[in-house]
Amino acid sequence: MEQEIYTRISTFLERWKGIKFEFEILPSSLVPAPADGHLPIIEDGPSFGISKQGLIRAFCFARTLFFQASNGLSPDPCKQHDYFQASSIILLFDPEHLTAANARKKRLFALKRHASKFGALGNAQSQEEERPLKKAVHEELVFLESILTSPLHRHSKSPTLWYYRRWIYTQFYDIVWLWPASTRKESLTAFNETDEATNLASTIPMSELRLVMKAAERHPKNYYAWNYAREMIYLADTWRSATTTVFADSNRSDLYITFCRSVQEWCLTHASDTSGWSFLLFLLRRGDRDVDYVSAVPLQLVQEVVDLTLNFKWEHEAVWCFLRSVLASSEILSVDQREQLLARIRDNLGQSAKSGTENNMENDIISLAGSEGASKGTSQEKGLRWISVFKEDIA
Repeated sequence: MEQEIYTRISTFLERWKGIKFEFEILPSSLVPAPADGHLPIIEDGPSFGISKQGLIRAFCFARTLFFQASNGLSPDPCKQHDYFQASSIILLFDPEHLTAANARKKRLFALKRHASKFGALGNAQSQEEERPLKKAVHEELVFLESILTSPLHRHSKSPTLWYYRRWIYTQFYDIVWLWPASTRKESLTAFNETDEATNLASTIPMSELRLVMKAAERHPKNYYAWNYAREMIYLADTWRSATTTVFADSNRSDLYITFCRSVQEWCLTHASDTSGWSFLLFLLRRGDRDVDYVSAVPLQLVQEVVDLTLNFKWEHEAVWCFLRSVLASSEILSVDQREQLLARIRDNLGQSAKSGTENNMENDIISLAGSEGASKGTSQEKGLRWISVFKEDIA
């Protein structure tokens, strides 16, 4: 039974190699019972469902095969199929299996060393020898994207998997950055070859941002996913300086605005996710204040957040922590802009409080701002308490 399940999963992964798939652990009530002679598997196109017990059996078989194959492993990376396939199934069950992840890294390094024997990567003489490496890197990125966004309990928040994906981009950026449009079919089919490198500067970060937002939906407050997004921002700057194609300032500004807008929309639909708000704060601090239409973006975004927060009377602590951080930062808004937002928040919440009580809320808040009152009230009241007491320090 173990080998049959392992073979079924291996066949599925082989069939969808290089194409995004979805893998899910299903309740035993939804899959065929093994007692009936059926495998506990449901397969529908690029979607694969299996019971937890079935995946455990496949993992045990894959683990045995993996360590057996590692003893007599061929130095030729092209002859390591069983070893490599076993590591895939191990990671499907245990995303923190460092040995399996490192084995996949070694395979990519072996392919890179093989291609480097024929000259520097990217040279015309070595292009033919680079094909296996480019194909392997592309397939590995798709495999990681698939399991990071699949409805699996641990994978979308796995530090090992996120670090591995960042490692691939760091070690093979010269390949990923300059590979032909035919390799990244989904991203580059509409681009002209002459604009390929410039468009990749936008395409890769945006595709990674969509991946992060999807993973953050699978696992809320996904610190590791959003931290990966920060790392990709830093890597994007490195890539632009490493390419011969000049990345225009206008394109960079447009990408920044698109990033901010996309993250803001995501945060507004996931208002309690503090990790998402933290990343938006990170983006707002990186804006180019010398470009007029870029410098206006932070105020627009923050005003929209304030409008929705006040209109819907949100009490999510994540939102108020974001607003508090924005108002306390001199890197995002000017003094006058912060004063206007402070006054609006204070007036709105003050009017809301007066409608339900005869007491002046602001005076009550100031009196409660000590250590005893710091933990009392709703998130709105906590936010207004903080704003009222530390108003002079903020401005």
